Amino acid sequence: MQLQHILLLFGQRYNPSIHAGVARHAAKMRWHLSMLIHPGDRKLKGLSGLQGVILADRFEELVVESVVASGLPVVCLSPDPERYAGARVCADNRAIGEMAA
Repeated sequence: MQLQHILLLFGQRYNPSIHAGVARHAAKMRWHLSMLIHPGDRKLKGLSGLQGVILADRFEELVVESVVASGLPVVCLSPDPERYAGARVCADNRAIGEMAA
């Protein structure tokens, strides 16, 4: 069985905790995980050979559109989920606030 090659994409705010968490999950799933820090000022190229992309930061529409246009499965971990209508993982801030209160 061939390993799934997944790209973990960060913008200007690299987060080692997110990277470590995704890497742990990738190891369990037997993924080949690549990480890229992309400045977000141009389209993302070179997506052939991948089986999926994880967006771990906020990105300009130019980047999001190029990833979505690739046809690859995409999961967004951005704290700004309204900008991306696909699959996403984010905190429920209202529930967190209610629990804290």
